[in-house]
Amino acid sequence: MALKKLVFNLPDILADLVESPLHPHEIISYGCIELLGWNPGVVVRSHATKKLGVLADKIKEKCLKVTPGYPAAVRQVFEDLRDRLERSASAELTPRSESATRYKALIERDPNRKLRDTELKDYFGEGAPKDEVAEWRDRGKRRIKEWTHA
Repeated sequence: MALKKLVFNLPDILADLVESPLHPHEIISYGCIELLGWNPGVVVRSHATKKLGVLADKIKEKCLKVTPGYPAAVRQVFEDLRDRLERSASAELTPRSESATRYKALIERDPNRKLRDTELKDYFGEGAPKDEVAEWRDRGKRRIKEWTHA
């Protein structure tokens, strides 16, 4: 979905993503690809070692530029995402059993580590990172499709 198609409803779409069951790294992957225009390979090669908080700030700045008429709404959405990033890995990731298994190493390393301080690569599993980032983006796209067709 091109950014031009999203601009009209961007604050509402982003709010839905942040409030959805998607994990912050999935939301941020969606934002890197769909809003910043990076392909999954670029995300992995150039941004995998960046902290989620830094990536969220980059996406916020882009959103503020493309939706100049909605600065308060965009800022509110990113404050809500920031609130989620302030949670610890164990608080955010353990409620769903699939997450508890997948992110077990991340949680065991430092259960109190804030998500904002985790790096995107911390969430890579056994698969090819580029494919995982693309899947996370696709989860965001499916969520938006559900929201826009509801």
